[in-house]
Amino acid sequence: IPLGHAEIEVFGFRILPLPDVTIIEGETQEVFDLDTFVDQPGAEVIWLNSRLSDVATEINSETNVVTMTPRAGFTGRKGMIFTATEVRDKIMAADTVSIDVFARPKISSFPDSVVFAEDTSNQDHDLDGFVMDLDDADESLIWNTETGDNIQVVINESRGVFFTASPDYFGREQVRFTVTDSRELAALDSVVVIVTPVNDPPDTRKVPPVYPIAAGEEVRVPLAQL
Repeated sequence: IPLGHAEIEVFGFRILPLPDVTIIEGETQEVFDLDTFVDQPGAEVIWLNSRLSDVATEINSETNVVTMTPRAGFTGRKGMIFTATEVRDKIMAADTVSIDVFARPKISSFPDSVVFAEDTSNQDHDLDGFVMDLDDADESLIWNTETGDNIQVVINESRGVFFTASPDYFGREQVRFTVTDSRELAALDSVVVIVTPVNDPPDTRKVPPVYPIAAGEEVRVPLAQL
């Protein structure tokens, strides 16, 4: 029996690995476009995803762009399965995405203003009382300030704030505070620093005496005035 040969073409459908995702609790974020992971140009694909109560997920029916919104207050890691079905041949492919949900620091109840008198200071505030981060302890957060020309701000190791002003300065300037966590997520707020004027007592100055001199007359000056 003569041997023959045949040409066989294998058609398959597959998807490329989907990337893992990092998102912020309580915030909506577009994470990826599923069409870019289909390894078959021109294929008509229907995408579905498994449901997570802590991470609301939507696949846009026209663009296949995925949007995720983690529940406010939730942090942690979850897994979500995405399944692609090729419409013509009913071939399915799936991949699991790891979702990490973090929290950015939040500043609340920050004072609108800080007031102190000219040539004095204010150290009434502890920054730990105004911030919350679900992932990081207060002592690991980093605080920075932006000030004007006449207000100085020092933050000590215990996150206490020390406000001072240039000598004899009174008026108001805005100070901006930024807090950053270990993942470089940040929050900011500002406070108006008001320095009230003080009615300083007048300076006393000793006026040099004037000694009239008439021609030919002797002038005697007390040693205490020299």
